[in-house]
Amino acid sequence: MLRERVAALQQELAEARLMVNTSVSQLQIEKTTQDQLLQQVKKIEDENVRMKSDLAMFESFLGNDKSPGGMAISRFRVEPYGEPGKFSYHLLVTQQGKDKGREFSGRLQLAIRARQGDQTVMIEYPDKDGSDPASFLVNFKFFARLDGVFKIPANVIPVNVEVQLVESGSIRARQSVSF
Repeated sequence: MLRERVAALQQELAEARLMVNTSVSQLQIEKTTQDQLLQQVKKIEDENVRMKSDLAMFESFLGNDKSPGGMAISRFRVEPYGEPGKFSYHLLVTQQGKDKGREFSGRLQLAIRARQGDQTVMIEYPDKDGSDPASFLVNFKFFARLDGVFKIPANVIPVNVEVQLVESGSIRARQSVSF
C-alpha cells in the first residue's frame, strides 16, 4: 500500500512537472512574440517619423514656383558602416523654384577633411585611382534620395564631410556634416 501511494505521488509529481514545463514554454513563446511585436512597432514608428519628415520637406518644396531656380541638399548624414574606415552616406536632393522638373545630369562629389596622426588630410571621392566614377553619376528630375558607401584608411579620423552636386563643371549645391 505504501508502494502504491509512492507510485501515485510520483505520477502526480510527473504530471505537475509536465504542466510547469508546458507553462514555462508558453511563457517563453509569449515573451518572444511580445519582443518581436515591440521591435516591429519600433520599426514602424521610426519609418512613420521618417515619412512625416519627408512629407513636410516635400510640401515645402511645392510651395513657391516663382523663386529663383536652384538645387537643395537636405537630410545629409554620414555614419560608420561596419568595418573601421567604412562609412555610409545618405542625402536627399531636390530641384527648387523655376528649375523644378528640369532634368539634372551631373555627379556627386565628396570632400572629406580628416585627421591622420597630427596632420589634416583631404580625401576626395570619386578619386582618380580607386573609386568607380560611374557610381557617383546623378540623374533626376524633381528629387532623388542618394545613398552610398565610401572607405578611408582605418587610421584616418574624419572631421568633416562635404557633399557637392556638380553639373557642367559648376557646383550647384553643397552641404557638410561634422563629426
